[in-house]
Amino acid sequence: MLKLKKLVLIASLSAIPFVTKGQFWKFSEVKNLSLNKYSKFEKSAPFVFSDGKQILFVKTFDKKNIGGKFDQDIYISNASDSINGLWLLPTNLNVLNNKFNNGVVGLSRDEKKVYLLGSYSDKGDLEKGLSYSKKTNNTWSKPVSVFVPGLKITGENYGFYMHPDEKVLLISYRGEGSYGKEDLYISFNKQNQWSVPVHLPKKVNTSSYEMSPFLSDSKDTLYFSSNRSGGRGGADIYYSIKESEDMLKWSKPKNLGKHINSSRFDAYFFIDSKNTMYWSSNRESKYSQIYSCKPIYYPALSASIKEIKDVTKFGGEDGAITLQIKGGIKPYKISYSFNKEKKHNSRDIDNNGFKLMNCLSGIYSFEIIDSIGQKIILSDTIKEPTVNELVTKINLPQIRHPRDKWTFVQDEYISSMDSLDYLYALLIKYPSLKIELSSHTDARGSENRNQVLSDNRAKACYKYLVEKKGIDPRRIVPIGKGEKEPLKIMDKSQNKLVELNESYINQFYSNKTKFKSLHQLNRRTEVKILNRSFDSKTAKPAPKSYFTYKKLPH
Repeated sequence: MLKLKKLVLIASLSAIPFVTKGQFWKFSEVKNLSLNKYSKFEKSAPFVFSDGKQILFVKTFDKKNIGGKFDQDIYISNASDSINGLWLLPTNLNVLNNKFNNGVVGLSRDEKKVYLLGSYSDKGDLEKGLSYSKKTNNTWSKPVSVFVPGLKITGENYGFYMHPDEKVLLISYRGEGSYGKEDLYISFNKQNQWSVPVHLPKKVNTSSYEMSPFLSDSKDTLYFSSNRSGGRGGADIYYSIKESEDMLKWSKPKNLGKHINSSRFDAYFFIDSKNTMYWSSNRESKYSQIYSCKPIYYPALSASIKEIKDVTKFGGEDGAITLQIKGGIKPYKISYSFNKEKKHNSRDIDNNGFKLMNCLSGIYSFEIIDSIGQKIILSDTIKEPTVNELVTKINLPQIRHPRDKWTFVQDEYISSMDSLDYLYALLIKYPSLKIELSSHTDARGSENRNQVLSDNRAKACYKYLVEKKGIDPRRIVPIGKGEKEPLKIMDKSQNKLVELNESYINQFYSNKTKFKSLHQLNRRTEVKILNRSFDSKTAKPAPKSYFTYKKLPH
């Protein structure tokens, strides 16, 4: 019977670079921002407003800056076409610039407050720090210094990043315990007071410099630039994934790769509200310019069990499961287990479907993984037929016996004990069933000896179910059939059923493997339903002889 199945899945993802929300697969083409054409001077530290209509950035080495060629000023540009990323001629944001190094290091969530590099104090550049300015009716207020206890910056190199919620501040400078010329620190705003900066772990900081930090909107990914060993150029952009809720434990940083990083200087990474990435690089010119690209999100992996085909008879192997797989990144890897036991290692498939054939009844679980680590787990059951008046025989997978013995064959090909345990489960499920166990031998040996041998084989199955598994002995009748009823199999060469009698098997005597395997097929125990009306209150006692093996005659 075929059944349509609903989607049942558990999805998980491997660690790939995070943008503000979600994960991405690869990047779009890198674009040189159109505002770069207005001047050749260095541009860095971009901040784009959430509506995409304005961008703030820093310009350096321009004689027209308030402090001259070696000063840094903040500029603003309006978008002429925000969809296509076209910008108008930038203008100097004079109210926020002085004769020292200036720069934007953060925007509040409502974008009415801008955080600035520098203390804007009377001490000038001697007092390095952080300030903010508020916007009212398109006018920015005079910058106000932000007090961070324990922050004492003495070196020339330093920077900040203020998260939009204004609760987390990242700082790059050479402070107490620094490993290099510029390390990353973190401070938290609690009850309107900033904490003493905490040095981020050595996993993040190195003996080189770590600078221009940026924290994703979801606070789970830290980006920064570093000239650490193993990079592509003078400085590369790296990312690290948060490993703890306290934001003090981060994964080992990974390089954002050659698409973002060039063989020269890359830094000042920023992601806007539309998940466009901006950064500064001198990959194409003497001075750094601003570039952008977008993350391309991978298609989500989905999978469902499309069809289930139950087995048509007890012990049958004609069940099937069909999976339907969509999305993700091919090729897919699939592994499955049967009744919680792994049956097949991963296999690569490149199509959108997968069908498992020749299945026994039981619980099947599948694990589907695409090439970037998206994972889905599915589980469902292939059922056995319901016991009814039409069912008289139970076809177990296999109960086989070694030659001239009444023990069980148990190897990598045949699991007699699994078949007996399956029969046990069936008897538990249907407590009114009464069955017959009929055991057989091959044709070798005397007929009398084979009869006793088959009796003992039936009793071996009986004793396992009764003595070890606890089935009521009155529900089972063990019978030996000797060599009188050879098994019938399909002979593909003749395209018909043949009886595995001695004359048929002997024609394969020169093929020792086949000769032995055909005899092995005859050494079997089969199960037949005697009735469905067993009543423990009225059933007669089982003969004691069922528990006693007979000695084999010579």
